[in-house]
Amino acid sequence: MALVSDLSRAALALCLLACPCLPMITSTQAATNADAGGSDKSLTSAQAGARYGQAAGVAVVCYWLKATERVEELRAKYRDVGAAEFDAEAAKTLAAWSVPAICHNAGGPNACRLSIVWSCQQAMKEIGPEGSVLPGLVEPRQQAR
Repeated sequence: MALVSDLSRAALALCLLACPCLPMITSTQAATNADAGGSDKSLTSAQAGARYGQAAGVAVVCYWLKATERVEELRAKYRDVGAAEFDAEAAKTLAAWSVPAICHNAGGPNACRLSIVWSCQQAMKEIGPEGSVLPGLVEPRQQAR
């Protein structure tokens, strides 16, 4: 399994070199704050804003994932204290997710689509139901039957 992961990362690195205009979708600041302990109580308003923006971006770009009600609960906690910092980081992170959204329906494998898939998988690991940073912000969509 580690070999597959290493190969996937190598493929992504090659794709990003081929198209350096594509940002790594997950927030740099949010990704470096993975030691926050998985509790929104220990996050600064900027860190929480980054995760809010990440969840919003996931809802737009990752068609198989959706934001949960915890996203709005997180926003409510920073409505008064640190709201400006929260909003600024959320906007910056959401903007990073919006860049590759334009290639979402492009056919075949390409650097942009690979970046989306990798970033969606990474977001699921960080803010999914059993996320390592802030669990429960996104979840898989229920498939229509």
